[in-house]
Amino acid sequence: MPFSLPEMLARVNALLRRTIQSGSSGVLSFGDVVVDRSERRVRRGKRVIHLAAREFALLEALLERPGHVLSRSQLQKAGWVRAAPANERNVDSVIGRINKALGSAKWTRLIQAVRGAGYVIGPPKV
Repeated sequence: MPFSLPEMLARVNALLRRTIQSGSSGVLSFGDVVVDRSERRVRRGKRVIHLAAREFALLEALLERPGHVLSRSQLQKAGWVRAAPANERNVDSVIGRINKALGSAKWTRLIQAVRGAGYVIGPPKV
């Protein structure tokens, strides 16, 4: 390997900081995924992705804090405006629908599950 693991993580985090837009602009992005908050539109590359309101809210919450693991209860608060469902596992099915809509293959999912903790977009912060 041409450089150490800590240096590689630092480089990846620096790249992520440069590619993620400020949330105040109304646009969030990660890699080739762009979320326009004002128009409630999601794009991956040149393709427009149609998401339900709950799916949009969960994707938005994850993009606001890339690299940070959000628990199922945190995601519930973001996606269920009214009463949150009794079963936190409902978040799992919504995340699955988001990954499917984004066209993520099983081994390259944009949103990754962190066992026993929740979900993260991008590499988890160490």
